[in-house]
Amino acid sequence: MWTRLSDNSVVTMPLTNIRRQNASVGYRCTANNGVKSPATRDVFLDVQCECYNL
Repeated sequence: MWTRLSDNSVVTMPLTNIRRQNASVGYRCTANNGVKSPATRDVFLDVQCECYNL
Protein backbone atom coordinates (compact mmCIF):
# COMPACT_ATOMS: atom_id res chain seq x y z
CA MET A 1 0.00 0.00 0.00
CA TRP A 2 1.25 3.49 -0.83
CA THR A 3 0.42 6.57 1.26
CA ARG A 4 1.27 10.25 0.78
CA LEU A 5 3.21 11.42 3.83
CA SER A 6 1.84 14.98 3.83
CA ASP A 7 -1.78 13.97 4.43
CA ASN A 8 -1.63 10.20 5.03
CA SER A 9 -3.94 9.55 2.07
CA VAL A 10 -3.76 6.27 0.14
CA VAL A 11 -2.47 6.68 -3.43
CA THR A 12 -2.39 4.39 -6.44
CA MET A 13 0.82 3.71 -8.33
CA PRO A 14 2.02 4.54 -10.87
CA LEU A 15 1.57 8.24 -10.27
CA THR A 16 0.34 10.24 -13.27
CA ASN A 17 0.27 13.94 -14.18
CA ILE A 18 3.36 14.76 -12.12
CA ARG A 19 4.25 18.47 -12.07
CA ARG A 20 7.10 20.50 -10.64
CA GLN A 21 4.92 21.28 -7.60
CA ASN A 22 5.16 17.56 -6.73
CA ALA A 23 8.94 17.78 -6.19
CA SER A 24 10.04 16.45 -2.80
CA VAL A 25 6.61 15.02 -2.00
CA GLY A 26 7.07 11.95 0.17
CA TYR A 27 5.38 8.58 -0.18
CA ARG A 28 5.49 5.48 2.01
CA CYS A 29 5.25 1.92 0.75
CA THR A 30 3.99 -0.57 3.34
CA ALA A 31 4.23 -4.33 2.73
CA ASN A 32 2.40 -6.66 5.09
CA ASN A 33 2.05 -10.42 4.69
CA GLY A 34 0.55 -10.95 8.15
CA VAL A 35 3.48 -13.09 9.34
CA LYS A 36 5.95 -10.51 10.61
CA SER A 37 5.73 -6.80 11.32
CA PRO A 38 4.96 -4.68 8.24
CA ALA A 39 7.98 -3.38 6.31
CA THR A 40 7.96 0.28 5.25
CA ARG A 41 10.12 2.47 3.05
CA ASP A 42 9.78 6.18 2.34
CA VAL A 43 10.57 7.70 -1.05
CA PHE A 44 10.61 11.31 -2.23
CA LEU A 45 9.96 12.50 -5.78
CA ASP A 46 12.76 14.11 -7.74
CA VAL A 47 10.88 15.97 -10.49
CA GLN A 48 13.04 16.92 -13.46
CA CYS A 49 11.64 19.46 -15.90
CA GLU A 50 12.72 22.06 -18.40
CA CYS A 51 13.68 25.50 -17.14
CA TYR A 52 11.64 28.47 -18.23
CA ASN A 53 11.93 32.23 -17.86
CA LEU A 54 9.70 33.85 -15.26
